[in-house]
Amino acid sequence: MGRELKRVPLDFDWPLDRIWKGYQNPYWQYAKKCPECKGKSYTKDVRELADDWYGFDRPENRWQEKLEIEEVQALLDNKRVDKQVIKQIGKDPETYKIATPELVKLVNELAHQPVALFLGLHDSIGMHICLEARAKKLGYIKKDIKEAYCPNCEGEGNVFEPPEMKEKYATWEREHPPKGDGYQVWETVSEGSPQSPVFPNKKELIAWLILKGYSPEAAENFANDGWSPTMTATVTAQGGELKNDIESCA
Repeated sequence: MGRELKRVPLDFDWPLDRIWKGYQNPYWQYAKKCPECKGKSYTKDVRELADDWYGFDRPENRWQEKLEIEEVQALLDNKRVDKQVIKQIGKDPETYKIATPELVKLVNELAHQPVALFLGLHDSIGMHICLEARAKKLGYIKKDIKEAYCPNCEGEGNVFEPPEMKEKYATWEREHPPKGDGYQVWETVSEGSPQSPVFPNKKELIAWLILKGYSPEAAENFANDGWSPTMTATVTAQGGELKNDIESCA
């Protein structure tokens, strides 16, 4: 998980691993699943089409790997088909802009493989691109997917009770922890929560990180840079190496 170094008061006392209260919108508790679309955001026809993408309830109608030329063209138009996919059928990825039966077949074959997600074919963005293309083809919408949004929740999938809490939710602003002279490690994968005690200086912070198993180089670099990614990967001819969070700073 990504990490960042925050400056907080030396007496800052917020439980470790608990999301900071200023990072959680308190008005979300008033949001309820829309009773009209059951939280699916769309009108009935498009909602059923979206449900059938994965086919959890009706596996016989699953169409995730049964794309037609219109959907593949939409993926191309939105730059969702990776260049390496096009190279597999011997085409120039810089000029190949038109979906063909050959490409449609390849995309559907890749949909059965884990690599499809990494090629941008079937993540949530790709799914919604294909959903819009198929909804147009079936006549459920004429221009864009907004026409299929549930009128009760306006496509948000939830409604607020009482309704005035929606504006409070929308206008709420994050409040960061108080600033001070201390040093504290926070995770950045969730909204944000503290992961270490508060230290009076970087030297003690570095010593604590080393005791936690991080290399001296990674600990010192993190203390100076103030941030680390979730993970880094190094690939060489001899193999590869993964480094997690703070160790990525080495």
